[in-house]
Order: sequence, then structure tokens, then C-alpha cells
Amino acid sequence: MDLENFMVIATYLTTMPNIAIIDNEPQLAKLFETALASRGHKVAFVVGTCGEALETLKTIDKTPDMLVVSADHEADTLNQIRAAFPSIIVKEVRRKAQ
Repeated sequence: MDLENFMVIATYLTTMPNIAIIDNEPQLAKLFETALASRGHKVAFVVGTCGEALETLKTIDKTPDMLVVSADHEADTLNQIRAAFPSIIVKEVRRKAQ
């Protein structure tokens, strides 16, 4: 997930302040978390895999409004999240080719 695409998403999230980040690159995940927080969004959690996200979602009281997912994810697990938590908007962000 590159910062440019991520910031485009963040710009449109004025009505969905509760966001979770799934990214397997910790440095980028921290950067995105900081960018969202600086715009007033609440970051519900940050995890590295969809499996971790699914387990976290099962244990928290308030689910996020949106999951922002990097392109490196497990499609089956992401589909399980979509089925179990249909109210959560899932936005997959593709990484730019290097």
C-alpha cells in the first residue's frame, strides 16, 4: 500500500472515523496509522494479516467502520471477515509496482 493511495482513501473518510489497518509491513502500517490519527480518525487496531484481524474482530466490543487492507492478504480469510462482519467496509489497496 503506498502513501499516495492511502491518503486518497483517508480524505474521503470524514464520516467513518473508526478504521482498522491490515498491512504486513510494520513501518508502513505505523505511517498510515499516524496519518489517519493526524486527520482525527480513530484507528481501532493494526495487524499484519487477515487472520490476526479476524481474531481481533471476534474479541473487541466495537467493530471498526472500515478495514484498509494491503494487497498482500489471504483472500479466504478476508472473505470470512466480510461474511462475519457485513457492516464493515473493506477497502483493498494495491501496492504500486516497484
